[in-house]
Amino acid sequence: TEKSALGVSVVLRCSTLLGNGCAIPFKLYQKSADGKSRGEVSDHPVAKLINRRPNGWMTPSEWRRTMTMHAALSDYGLSIIIRAPGDGRPLELLPVPPSWVQHKQGTDWKITYTVRFPGGDSAELSQSQVFVLRGPSWDSVKGLGALEYAREAIGLRMAVDESQGKLFANGARPGGILTAKAPLNEEQRLALKAAWSEMHAGTGNTGKTALLEGDLAFQAMAMNNVHAEVIALRGQQIEEICRAFGVFPQMVGHSGDSAPTFASAEAFFNAHVTHTLLPWHTAWEEAFALQLLTDDEAAEGFYCRFTVQALLRGVAKDRGEFYKTLADVGAISPNEIRALEE
Repeated sequence: TEKSALGVSVVLRCSTLLGNGCAIPFKLYQKSADGKSRGEVSDHPVAKLINRRPNGWMTPSEWRRTMTMHAALSDYGLSIIIRAPGDGRPLELLPVPPSWVQHKQGTDWKITYTVRFPGGDSAELSQSQVFVLRGPSWDSVKGLGALEYAREAIGLRMAVDESQGKLFANGARPGGILTAKAPLNEEQRLALKAAWSEMHAGTGNTGKTALLEGDLAFQAMAMNNVHAEVIALRGQQIEEICRAFGVFPQMVGHSGDSAPTFASAEAFFNAHVTHTLLPWHTAWEEAFALQLLTDDEAAEGFYCRFTVQALLRGVAKDRGEFYKTLADVGAISPNEIRALEE
C-alpha cells in the first residue's frame, strides 16, 4: 500500500524528491504569433490556480507536490475540476487519493473515473471533469507506478528491514566471550561481570587494555558473512528502488560503488534536472495545456512553464557565456534572452 511503501525511507525520499522538484515556480505565459514570449499572464483563471490557490486549503506548490507523489507511486495523480457554471472556467482542483479512484476505458476510447469517498458515496466523472497527471505509461491510461511495477524491490527492502528490526529487538549477540577453564559459581560470575563492565563498558573505557587472571580468555565476536551480505543487500535495494523512480542514488544519500560519477557538482545537479525532473516538468506543462486550457486559448499562445533556473543556479555562468556568445554575433537579442529565461 502507499502507507507501507512510504515507510521505506528510500521510497519516501524518492517520491518527495520528485514532488519537491515539481513544487518550484510554475507560471502561465503567452507568446505572440511569431513565437516570441509576451511574458507572464496573471489575469487568467488558470493563472490563479497556478500562482495563488488551487483549492480552499492548499498552496499551489503543495498541490503539485502531492499530485506528483501520487503519480510516481500509483497509476496517476487525479484532481476533480470544479468549473464555473456557464463559461466552464476552472475554479478549483480537488486532489483525490489514488486508492479512491478506479478508471474504465470504453470502446469509444473515452475514459471515465469512479471516485469512491470514505463515507460510501461515489461519483462517476468524465475526462473533462478531472485533471490527470501520468508518469511513463504502457497502455496510455495509467502510469507505470512504483507500487505496482517495483513491488518486489520495495517488498524485499521492507522484508530486510523487518528481519533486521526483529534481530535487534529479540537477538542477544554479545560483543565478545570471556571463558574460564574452571567452573564458576553464581557469586563468582556476578563479580566477574561487574568488574569487567566497570573496566570496559561505556565510550570512556574504549580501547583500554584488559587484564585477565585465573585462566580467563577473551574472544571477540566478529561480523560473519551473513551480516555482511545483509548490509550489501540493503545497499543494492536502495539502488534498485532508485532505478524504478529514475532518481540518482546520490540524491537519496547513497553513494555506493555502482553510483554514477560526474566531473563536478554542477554537472551532477544539471543531470538530475535533465534526466529526472525534466520528464515530469514536461508532463505537467502538457497536462495543463491539454486539460485546463481551451483550444482557442492554446491558439492564442497561452502556455505553462516551470521556472527551472532556480534549480540550475550552479550553471548560471555557463548559460551567461552561451547567451553572450550568441548576442555578440547578432544571433539573439536581449529581449529574446529574457524570454528564454522566462
